[in-house]
Amino acid sequence: REGIDLVQMQQLVVSRRKIYPGFQTLLVTNPEGSTIAIESERADGTAYRPPSNSIADREYFRKAVATGQPYISEVLLGRLRQNPIVTIAVPIADKTGVVQGIVGGSLNLSYFSHFGENYQTMREAEIIILDRLNRVVFSSVTGFTPLQDLSKSPLIVATNASTDPVFEYTPQK
Repeated sequence: REGIDLVQMQQLVVSRRKIYPGFQTLLVTNPEGSTIAIESERADGTAYRPPSNSIADREYFRKAVATGQPYISEVLLGRLRQNPIVTIAVPIADKTGVVQGIVGGSLNLSYFSHFGENYQTMREAEIIILDRLNRVVFSSVTGFTPLQDLSKSPLIVATNASTDPVFEYTPQK
């Protein structure tokens, strides 16, 4: 918004992140990629305001600025917490269409762990959420690591062989 000062911008970022805590980080940058407002979350879930820094080297910033269009990344591991995230960047343009920065966020995909709570009555149900490249985003099954490639696993082979999008899979023992 025009006429907004940096203190107000920081307050907006903090208040918006509180609305939906699934964002691990929310930020606003200038056209060069320096953060002018940022709110992040520590590993223990408490709020953290890291010092201003540059994100000009990040793909999500470069793509949003270059195209003038919103950008959503593939699933990746966050730099600080090493958990699966998706980064989202939306360019901020002036009235003439010149990009003045971005509003960005890191969507914390570990919140999928709450998804399994709805299926606790199904005692033997196991949940594995994969990205489009068959990499683990969330698993209720122990032994899987974030972004582990399951492309060649028996589960994915069975999925690809099935003509029915809904099927039952029983692992071989």
